[in-house]
Amino acid sequence: MGGPEIHIGDVGTQSVSIVAASLNKASGLHLGPVKGANTLKVSGNTVEIVASAKNVAKGVDAGKGADVTIGSSNAESVSIAGIKTGESQEGADEQAYGIFNVNQAQTKVYGKTVNVVAKGAKDTRAIHVANNTEAQDKSATLTIVGDEVCITAESDDPDHSTVGISAMSHGQVHITGNTVVTASDAIGARGSSVVSINADGRHYTQINGNVNFSYDAPTSGTSVDATVVLNLVGPESSWTGNMVVTWNGTPTNKDEYLSVTGMKLGLSKGAVWTPVETGHDSTTVTLGQKYTALNLLENNDGVINITDSAIDVTVEKMTGTGGTVNLAADLTAEEGSQTGRITIDEADANSKIDVKLKDAKMERNLTSDDLTAEKAKSLMDAGIEAAENVGVTSTVEEGMYNDGFRIDEEGATTSTGPNSVMQSTLELAAAAPLAINRILMNDVRKRLGDIRTSQGKSGVWARYDGGRLSGSAGLENDFHTIPAGVDTVPDDSSIRFGAALSYTGSEADYRRGNADMDLYGLSAYGLWMGEAGQFVDVVGRLASAKTDMTVDGGKKGSMDNVALSLSGEVGWRFDVSSLFYVEPQVEATYTFVNADRLELSDGSNYEFDDAHSLLGRAGMAFGVKCPNEMGSVHARVSAVHEFLGDLKVTGGNGAILETDGKDTWVEYGLGVNFNLTPATYFWADVERTSGGVLDEDWRATVGVRHAF
Repeated sequence: MGGPEIHIGDVGTQSVSIVAASLNKASGLHLGPVKGANTLKVSGNTVEIVASAKNVAKGVDAGKGADVTIGSSNAESVSIAGIKTGESQEGADEQAYGIFNVNQAQTKVYGKTVNVVAKGAKDTRAIHVANNTEAQDKSATLTIVGDEVCITAESDDPDHSTVGISAMSHGQVHITGNTVVTASDAIGARGSSVVSINADGRHYTQINGNVNFSYDAPTSGTSVDATVVLNLVGPESSWTGNMVVTWNGTPTNKDEYLSVTGMKLGLSKGAVWTPVETGHDSTTVTLGQKYTALNLLENNDGVINITDSAIDVTVEKMTGTGGTVNLAADLTAEEGSQTGRITIDEADANSKIDVKLKDAKMERNLTSDDLTAEKAKSLMDAGIEAAENVGVTSTVEEGMYNDGFRIDEEGATTSTGPNSVMQSTLELAAAAPLAINRILMNDVRKRLGDIRTSQGKSGVWARYDGGRLSGSAGLENDFHTIPAGVDTVPDDSSIRFGAALSYTGSEADYRRGNADMDLYGLSAYGLWMGEAGQFVDVVGRLASAKTDMTVDGGKKGSMDNVALSLSGEVGWRFDVSSLFYVEPQVEATYTFVNADRLELSDGSNYEFDDAHSLLGRAGMAFGVKCPNEMGSVHARVSAVHEFLGDLKVTGGNGAILETDGKDTWVEYGLGVNFNLTPATYFWADVERTSGGVLDEDWRATVGVRHAF
C-alpha cells in the first residue's frame, strides 16, 4: 500500500525553488520508504532543487517505493544539484549526488532544459540509480526527457574521480533529448543495469569521460556486466572516452565477473568517437583497472579518432556500412613512425573503413609530401586490423609538390595526380609571362588600324586593348593594355619606323589561387607597304613583368620576369572589286621569358625553367570599303600553332612537372576603320579564339591615330 501524494506547485506556478543546507547531511527532496509519503509531483515553469552540506548532499533522494515526477514538458528549466561545501568531519562519508534513486524508486524529470549537477565530494555522482539487490520485480528507474539535458559531476581534487551517470544492480537510466554528460567517468555501470541515451536517434549526444564497468566487493560483489547504449547521431555528437573495467577486491570468478558483453555504441551521420588512453594493466590483484572491448559498434558514416600511439581499442563486432578512422601518425618517433591501433574482430559484409592519416597533433591530414605510398600503407597496417570482409582504403591528399594517391581494399596504390598545386601553379605562373606573348602579339591591323588611309609621313597613336584568357585548372586571366606610339617615314625611304610604350595589367584566378601582374613594355617596329598591296611588318619587344601570387588562400609569393619577342608579318591585299578585298596574312612570333623562382610565404618554393614560344599564324581578312573613303569593315580568321611552349617546374623537394606546350587554335574576329578627318582615323576590333589550351574568351581593341 502506498503513502499519500504530495504536490508542490502546478502547471500555472511560475517557479519552484527548494534549497536544503546542513552542516552534516542535506536532501532537497527525500521520499520513501513505503510507510511514508511515496508519490511526489513538483510542477512549475522553472524548478530548482539544491542540497548542500559538508558531508552528504543529495538534490533528490528517492528511496524504496518512491514515485517522483519533477517538471513537465512545458517547463522551461529544471535544475537539480547536490553540492558538498566546506571541510568534512574527520572519518565522515563524503557524497554529493544530484539524483539518488534506489530500491525500485521511479523518478521522472521533464523540461525544455534539464541540468543535473554534483560537486565537491570524494564520491561525486550527478545521477545514481540502483536497486541494491538483483532480485527485484521492478527496477529502480530514472527517466529524463528534455530538449537540452546537461549532466555534470565535478571535483576540485584531481585525485577524486567523478561519475556522471551511475547505474548499479538492475538500475535503469533512460535519457531522451540533446544530452551532454561530463565527468571523469561519464557512465559507471554494473550488475545488469541499463543506461540508454538518445535511443530514438533524433538528438545529439556529447559524452565526455569514460564508461567504467566497476566491481566492488565491499558494497556489491555483483558482476560488472551491464547494458550501456550510446547512440551518437550527427556531427554535433561525440564521445571522448573509453571503456574500462575497474575492481576493488577479488571476485570469486574473475573472468566472469570482470567480463563485459553489453557495451553498444552507435555512430552515424558524422558522429565522432575519440578514445582516450586508459592504462590497460591492473595495478594489483585486488585493486586495479583494465581496458575492455567495445562489444557492438553500429557504424553508419561515423568517425573514430585514434589520436595517440598509446590508444589500442578493440571492436568485437561492427554492423552497418562503416565510416572513417582518423589515425594520428607520429613521424618523428625515435623508434620509427608510430600510430595507435583499432582492431575490428567481426563485421557485416561489405563494411568499409576510410582511413585518414593525420599528423601527431591531429591538426591536419598528412599529404603525399609527408608520406610515400609505402609509408602510408605501413601506417595503415599498423593502425588498422579489421576482419577480412571489411574494405579498408585510404586516400592521401596531394601536397604542395607530390601527387596524391589512393590505397584500395587490396592494398594497391594508384595516383590521383597530377599534383594540382604544381599543375595550377605552373599554369598560372606560366600564364602570366606567356600571356605576355598572347596579349602583346598583334598583327599590324590590330596595332595600327588601316594605316593605308593615313595622311602624312608621321603620326601618333594610342589604343586600349582588353580581354579575358581562360584555360584549365579554372584559369581566368582578365587583362587590359594601354599602348601609345609614334612613327615616321624618313625621306627617301619606303619603310615606316616607330616605337611604342605600353602598360598591361592582368588579374588571373584559378582553382588554387590568384595572381596580379603588372607589365611594362617597349617595342620598336618597321613597316613596309608596297603600292600593289603588299606589306611586311617587323616588331621587336622588351617587357618586364612582376607577378604577385596567392596560393591556397594565404600563401603568398612573387615572380619577376623579363620577356623578349620578335615577330614578323607578311600580307598582300587583293582588291576583288572597288568595294571588296581579301588579304592573306602569315605571321611568326618568337618569345623568350627568363626563368624565375617562386617562393611562397609557407616556405614552399618552385623553380621555373626558361620559357620559349614560337607562334605561327596563317589567316585571311575579308574587307568592305566604305564609300567616299570613309573607312572599311573587315572580318578575319586565322589558324595559330604553337611550335614550342614547353614548360617545366621543379618543386622544393625535387618533384618535377613538365607540360607539352604545343597547341593549335583558331582566331576569328571583326573590325572597323573609320576616317574622322583626312588626318585622323579611328579603329576597333573584336576577336575570340577557340580550340586551344589557353583561349581568348573575348578581346576588344579601340584605337585612334593622327597623322601630320
